[in-house]
Amino acid sequence: MEMIMPPRKRSGDLTGNKSAELREKHADELKEKANRLTMLQAASEAEMQQPVDLSGPDTETVGEGDAQVEVKRTKKRVRAMDDVEATIGAGNNYRLEKGRTYDLPSHVADHLLEKGLVWA
Repeated sequence: MEMIMPPRKRSGDLTGNKSAELREKHADELKEKANRLTMLQAASEAEMQQPVDLSGPDTETVGEGDAQVEVKRTKKRVRAMDDVEATIGAGNNYRLEKGRTYDLPSHVADHLLEKGLVWA
């Protein structure tokens, strides 16, 4: 069985020697930064799992005068397949981020599902 030895550091390799020295000197700081980045990434992933409610109010008043009726608005939960910018009706603009979950009015969700832009 052949034994593999780690390469020897050459005394003339100033860049390699300096970089090894700095790595050892700042090892704790580097570990702390790596842990912080891991926690930020986990927080970001958890945030992406929380649904964003773009469905508006739960009820809507329809009609005029004495003929007004409260109508319950339905909503659906969908997940965007890709970044989506959509205008559905006058002044109803929606911007969805890839991979994020949204609660949308049913007619909007149905339209985006029909176009293949979101998952149900």
